[in-house]
Amino acid sequence: MTLTLALFALRAEERAERRQAQAEALLEYMVGDLRASLEPIGRLDLLEQVSDEAMRYFSTVDAGELSFDELGRQTE
Repeated sequence: MTLTLALFALRAEERAERRQAQAEALLEYMVGDLRASLEPIGRLDLLEQVSDEAMRYFSTVDAGELSFDELGRQTE
């Protein structure tokens, strides 16, 4: 039974890590590639909204849980 619970916890952790990686990839797209798309049409005000949402996301995550790359993106 202990082994079953340990496997269940391990799989849950793997799923959570995949979801976090997906969220971070989406965030990176919004802050990086989206800027390149919005800049030529002069809509960087939309990027400000995206940045606000990104900061809200990072404020919910314990800094100890972030990698060096994630911390670097947070300071940009």
